[in-house]
Amino acid sequence: MVSTASIITMAFCLLAGIGLPTAFILVILKIFKLRLRPFWIGCAVWVIFAIVLEQIFHKLVLGTPTGSSIKANVLWMALYGGLAAGIFEETGRLLAIRHTLKKEQANDMNALSYGMGHGGCEAAFILIFGMISNIICSILINTGTTGLITASLNAEQTAAAQKAFDTLINTSPVSFLASPAERITAILLHISLSVIVWFAVTRRKIYLYPIAILLHASVDSISMILTHKGLSIWLIESIILVLTIVVAAAAFLLWKTKGRMCPEYMPPTPAE
Repeated sequence: MVSTASIITMAFCLLAGIGLPTAFILVILKIFKLRLRPFWIGCAVWVIFAIVLEQIFHKLVLGTPTGSSIKANVLWMALYGGLAAGIFEETGRLLAIRHTLKKEQANDMNALSYGMGHGGCEAAFILIFGMISNIICSILINTGTTGLITASLNAEQTAAAQKAFDTLINTSPVSFLASPAERITAILLHISLSVIVWFAVTRRKIYLYPIAILLHASVDSISMILTHKGLSIWLIESIILVLTIVVAAAAFLLWKTKGRMCPEYMPPTPAE
């Protein structure tokens, strides 16, 4: 049986998936006093490049004999997955900032808005759909009706489904909170990478673009390797948080040396 506490925690994580992007919208409008266009473009770029194009690429590559060799080796799979995510998502950022956000380039605060959209959309997608799936499976487990899922599956798929059911049963309620915590870290990473690619475009420092790819790939690859080693989820998230803070610090230093804001975008002062 999946405990009631676990199901309640899943519901909380689902709500977090709704709350995070909503909070970013309020920050952009009320605190930054910016338009939401960069935010929505960030959302669209993540969907197009991470959900559509990258997944098509994975099917083309991993379905080949070479792909089978990659999947059989944890290190190669981690390097491949991290590099693919870095290339697709950072290229999406580059193209969006260069071609779609020309009018917003005068104010570097829009880099933060774009990053919130990119990371917020990913968080919403993963938390909402992931937790809905978990809650449905938990209800089926508790009512003894998992056969509704496994009836049409082959032996291999049934074994994988049963493993997922066992994971839900054996996972403590607190462990589910790692999901929103991981998404918050991921959002910070996306905002930081957006700042780096923003300056690659707006300051014509194109070398920052491959740096962003490598940073993205490194964090994702390390995360995959640590997960495979079976370490505590909280230990993994702590390590990834430290790596993300390093990337954020680099983005902050870049902002300190090259950042600017246009007066028309500045929040009004109390005197005004």
